Amino acid sequence: LPVPDSVRDAVIARVQRQSDMVRRLLEAAALATEPFTPTLLAGACGLSEVEALSAIEDAMAAELLREREGGYGFAHDLVQAALDSALAPERRRLGHRRLALGAQAAGMAPADIAQHWEAGGEPQRAVPHRIAAAEAALALYADAEADRHWQAALADRPTLAQQMQILGGRWRLLRQREDQPGLMAAVVTLDTLGHEARATPGAGQVAQDAAVNAAEILALTNRSAEAVQRLRACLADPALGVALRAQALRVLGLALSREGRTDEARQATEQALAAGGLTPLQQGGLLHALSYTCFLQGQPGDALRYARRALVCWQSAGARRLVARAHASIGRALDMLDEQQPAWAELERAYELAAELKLVDLQREVANNLANNRVNLGEPARAIAVIQEAWALSPHFAMPAMPVFYLGILVQAHYQLGELGRALSLSDDALARAQALGEGMTLADCVTMTLPLHTLIGDHAGAARRLAALQGLALDGLAYIRVKLAFSLVLQAVQQGDLAAARAALQDVGDIEALQQPPDRAYARLRHAQVALAAGQAEAALQWLQPLHGAPLYAEARVLSAATRLAAHTALGQVNAAANAAADALLLGAPAQPNLPALPALHLLWQRRRAATLAGDTAGAAVWQRRLRAAWQALHGSLAAHPAARAAFAALWGPHAAGD
Repeated sequence: LPVPDSVRDAVIARVQRQSDMVRRLLEAAALATEPFTPTLLAGACGLSEVEALSAIEDAMAAELLREREGGYGFAHDLVQAALDSALAPERRRLGHRRLALGAQAAGMAPADIAQHWEAGGEPQRAVPHRIAAAEAALALYADAEADRHWQAALADRPTLAQQMQILGGRWRLLRQREDQPGLMAAVVTLDTLGHEARATPGAGQVAQDAAVNAAEILALTNRSAEAVQRLRACLADPALGVALRAQALRVLGLALSREGRTDEARQATEQALAAGGLTPLQQGGLLHALSYTCFLQGQPGDALRYARRALVCWQSAGARRLVARAHASIGRALDMLDEQQPAWAELERAYELAAELKLVDLQREVANNLANNRVNLGEPARAIAVIQEAWALSPHFAMPAMPVFYLGILVQAHYQLGELGRALSLSDDALARAQALGEGMTLADCVTMTLPLHTLIGDHAGAARRLAALQGLALDGLAYIRVKLAFSLVLQAVQQGDLAAARAALQDVGDIEALQQPPDRAYARLRHAQVALAAGQAEAALQWLQPLHGAPLYAEARVLSAATRLAAHTALGQVNAAANAAADALLLGAPAQPNLPALPALHLLWQRRRAATLAGDTAGAAVWQRRLRAAWQALHGSLAAHPAARAAFAALWGPHAAGD
């Protein structure tokens, strides 16, 4: 409300009775934020701190000011309002400029300094203080506050270099909260800035910085080819600075990795590291990029070493958000090495840090690994819960491939639970999204995760669609995906009776002992055994399976290896008590035994019934047959919404359920 004239006049009259020094101090105080200090007002009024304190004491004696916690304030709000309303506009702006200088001299908060420069009519002088305020807010993980300061700075007519600094910070926040539309808009804004910088003498470095940042956004949002093209152009400039060149090479490594060109990616990143002259933050970023490349190359040992080195760099810089990313990479590498408990601990730590620090993108990345871990260990319900929680964190995905990965895990989880119709619907959704993205790595990963479902239920049409999607894909640099895809292709070929195709896929797996992931070595032995058995070489199948006896295996591999072992002994006309007991332990289940994956369990029930029949155990065979038929009926019923797949499943498994 406006101050009544009578009140204002009375206050001004009291102020006019004070000395010139007191009047100057009160005028400045009227524009300051309470509590104000002698140091601030001294700088604003051109007084010494002793003179300012003396003037404050005189004003307190006149009951115009009062002491309060942290400094001083007006005795009544009306005193401040009256003094403020009496100031002419130019006088008020001058007072704010003086307060800005006083606040700078007093080392006050950068946000307070910025506000005075803005109110003083010199917004450009506020920009560095707005940027400093944003950085201070980020240090406290107050992201919304940081963004408000950046937006205010952009309205204060910043220089081109300052605009780049602001936009670089803003897009990283957009990534952290998975704001995909915001990221696409950021690319446009950076491109506009780069165009303006190229037309401005002396601003070439800003143009390059804008180009590298825009390319990083593109690489992170599945537009790697465009990112590579932009980065090549930047790196061709001999004037590119050391730090920016290292950043460009790091982003180039990321983009090349996502195109499957991992050897080139590794070379680019190692080149940047070798150049030297980098801060611990920059070194950590390059090491983190190398860890990701090694992950894609199927080299978890190297991935782990680089991730741990990145962690040390980022810890030394106090960068907690980056530390969280390092823990996620360490957990992923340990998971690949089948060190389950340490992997789970690292992933949980990364997830908790990501939640605390508002890193939605990292929460989702870690959730993908946590859920995949749970599926592998035969805990599909927990995997589904993790994915659902992560999906709900934001309406958008900054990385468009992530929903495909989530859907692939959900396919595996629902198929383990025996909810085959739900799994099929999710599989079709995943394939459609992967094909729409058009990124080879994502498409191959999608087929790897979904093809076994279609294979095991006899859905040849669905399997054929996924195999057709692989045509023309080059996966030479993506050993992590290539090997797992080969396992799926072997299973599909064996089911189709195409042993030549199965053996060709096994060739792509290569030397078992050269595989760095223990689960991959186990699956390779299992697939070799399945091919040998299909070729009528039961003894060879048992030899392939021998190293798996008693080994810690993923849930699906554990059940399928037991079923293949039983089938091999049955093919040889052997009643093997140890193989029967191992199957019984899985099927009858100890209290701590996770639920068995439904389709592999169906296969194991069939083989257990055949083994009982071979042993002449009529009663036992009848029990296993009843269990087999009940399991088949439940799975058959789950396909009610997919009549074609249901018919295929009935054709494949119906005779076994009927007791053939």
